[in-house]
Amino acid sequence: ECTVHRREDNRAIIEFEPCPPEPDAPSFDEAHAPIERLAGAADIPTLLANVAHDLRAITGFDQLVIYRFNNDWTSEVVAESAAPGVARNFLGKHFPAEHFPEAFRRLHLRHTLRVIPDTRYVPTRLVAATSRRPPPAVDLTAATLCGNAPEYLDSLVRMGSLASLTLSIVIRGRLWGLISCLNRTPRRLGYRKRAVCELIGRILTWQLDSRLEKEREHSRTVSLQAQIAATLLNADDVGAATLEAAQHILDLFCADGIAVRADTVLRRSGITPRDDAFVLDVAAQLRAQAPDGVAAMQAPADALFMRLTPDGSDFILVFRDQKLRAAAAGAGSALKWTSDDLAAALALRQRLSAQVQSRERRRSEQVMHVNLYLDGQNSQAAA
Repeated sequence: ECTVHRREDNRAIIEFEPCPPEPDAPSFDEAHAPIERLAGAADIPTLLANVAHDLRAITGFDQLVIYRFNNDWTSEVVAESAAPGVARNFLGKHFPAEHFPEAFRRLHLRHTLRVIPDTRYVPTRLVAATSRRPPPAVDLTAATLCGNAPEYLDSLVRMGSLASLTLSIVIRGRLWGLISCLNRTPRRLGYRKRAVCELIGRILTWQLDSRLEKEREHSRTVSLQAQIAATLLNADDVGAATLEAAQHILDLFCADGIAVRADTVLRRSGITPRDDAFVLDVAAQLRAQAPDGVAAMQAPADALFMRLTPDGSDFILVFRDQKLRAAAAGAGSALKWTSDDLAAALALRQRLSAQVQSRERRRSEQVMHVNLYLDGQNSQAAA
């Protein structure tokens, strides 16, 4: 097999390897089932477990472990797959930062696939086909046949591995983790198998990035909702308290202005329509479309409605100014209200409605106590 690597100086490195012993190297069509399992995984642990199982089956290695790096470069094994008869003893184990030194991490950040067919190999010197002295330096870090640090080879041997394949998981420019395939005997993988593994590794990276972003967005949403609810907790003036929490609400919905109506008083913050009658008309239109208390429209105003009271007379309207957004970010920057926005609005509405109703109960109890007191005073006066 022959592999060509084009260098930045327009030269090339050409590598020649023996053909792998298996004649039935997988085609890209055979990667469809593993890729479909990636897309269909219910959560990140299942996603990683599926990848571990499928890549080990494709490569034929005895064992596969997936490491995830922490912020301090300590690592944890988050998925594992092993052939029958091979002990599974890595899952859940933690390793210090020194387990993967900085130079090793830099290398695997640049080059996402590394193969060692036999950890007992004897390094061979490059011979320069030139009379220049000294001969020009050659960067082999991208080459499949590039040598490895003796310390790393020793660590593989101590683990009982005579062959390895390592895939990097790089998310947004950072080494998120490593997929490490280990084998008790020497094992050579051909180019096609390596290419299929690299393809699955890249799709795993995209899936992880998307799912981790959703997790971050969910955590952000929950945090903002909690801050908003805390501001309105036990507030007697819901309208004023809502304006106090206005920035959190605007951040939650990527919005530019807010209008809140509570106790017949309409208040605003940020960029909103100036006409009270127009705001109330928008609220009335959206209230009619909101059986669960939440609705959104793009016109005549770009607004999201949340009902605070059962009849919808008290409400929150959140506005987006698309002209302002287009001027700041250019054409095509307009946002549409999504199902995630509506779900976040519904969760927030339920929390705030419960607090508004609790406030109304407190008010009713206070009025009742005052009436009882006055009735008692009147009875004493009559006696």
